[in-house]
Amino acid sequence: MTVQIPVIDLELALSDAAPEELLASVRAAAEQIGIIQVVNHGVPQDVIETFHQGAGRVLALPREEKEKLASPTGHPYRGWRQWPDDFGRLELERLNIGQYDSAEDARAAGLSERHADLFTHVNVWPPQEPGLRGGVPLP
Repeated sequence: MTVQIPVIDLELALSDAAPEELLASVRAAAEQIGIIQVVNHGVPQDVIETFHQGAGRVLALPREEKEKLASPTGHPYRGWRQWPDDFGRLELERLNIGQYDSAEDARAAGLSERHADLFTHVNVWPPQEPGLRGGVPLP
């Protein structure tokens, strides 16, 4: 079975002309497929490429160096983490960095208490790639 990854036009979604079914399609894609592609988000391509290159260099480090970048609290969505498959082979490896460094930063940005608590586990910034910490300004 081939699954098409839904493409969401953020510029259209935020416009006054956003189709009513757009939000429903985003929700359905997230729940049924688990991934969406967002276009027209306003992030310049060079910023995206620079981030991907930096993250790629981090993931290319020796395992001993990457292990130092794991979440100190064990949070699955902060820092470096990898999952083996049932045979012990590498199935997935990733470096996760949240939008805010802490719940306090999220609250200061105007997030509700409920949503700010999602940032209780701090980010783990790779010292080898200080440019990753610069962040991407939101449009």
